[in-house]
Amino acid sequence: MATSATLFIFSIFKWVAAAYLFYLGIKAWRSKVRIGSIEVGSIEKGKIFKESLMVTTLNPKGIIFFIAFFPLFMNANKPALSQMLIMAISFYLYQLLVRLFILFFQVIYAVKLSRKNFNLFLIKLMEPC
Repeated sequence: MATSATLFIFSIFKWVAAAYLFYLGIKAWRSKVRIGSIEVGSIEKGKIFKESLMVTTLNPKGIIFFIAFFPLFMNANKPALSQMLIMAISFYLYQLLVRLFILFFQVIYAVKLSRKNFNLFLIKLMEPC
């Protein structure tokens, strides 16, 4: 009985998330903003990094995943809190490394992306026909 209720709740969550992503896609598609009109230099240094780390950490799908995933690796004979903290900190450090890896390659390609010819190529590539 509990399994079918869990599956039902997960199914509802999945459909709500899919509908939200569909809504965001339609909203982005209908927006009047052009790629060339976005000002790149207006964001504080480190703000994008911090925000992406927080979004990843506080993502509801990630939290639901770990609520289901962490118990599989827990020892019932040891304190649950310390085990959960170790797994959560490990995940957080992993996400930090992933974000640093992405940041490293963004810095490398920033010079290439700032070239006008390459930027015009990307704009042509992304605009609808």
